[in-house]
Amino acid sequence: MEPYNQTTSITSMNEEQFHKWTVDWLRITLPKGSVVHHSPNEGMRKMNFMRKLKTLGTNFGWPDLELFVPKRHWLDPELFAPIFFELKNPVTKGRISKNQREIGTALQEADCHIFVVYQAEQIENELKKLITIRIRENVIWTIPNI
Repeated sequence: MEPYNQTTSITSMNEEQFHKWTVDWLRITLPKGSVVHHSPNEGMRKMNFMRKLKTLGTNFGWPDLELFVPKRHWLDPELFAPIFFELKNPVTKGRISKNQREIGTALQEADCHIFVVYQAEQIENELKKLITIRIRENVIWTIPNI
């Protein structure tokens, strides 16, 4: 995949565009063997379906992205744990919901790494503290028009 070029500024994206951009960026940046996952659990649904999801193990407020990186790529193997990102709109600076706050606390208590990010650079900065990433020096923090 080629790095993104200058078309739409990352600071003018809505949350869905930011999410798609982040997934693409992670796929070219994370070390080999890593897994990126999104569990869709947001949106308007009928109450019966929401109850069903809850009984099946859905945690409302679950972070947008889960990253699983092989232990050999961790800077400090003692920090080895799942990494979670809650992505918020880079323009409107969306707020964390009560459910997101509660599940974030639970994940931290389970020794997971969890970050709320509003800018693409935050993702890279947080990952560089934990794992080796494939830095693409010619990547510009922009996204193609969607």
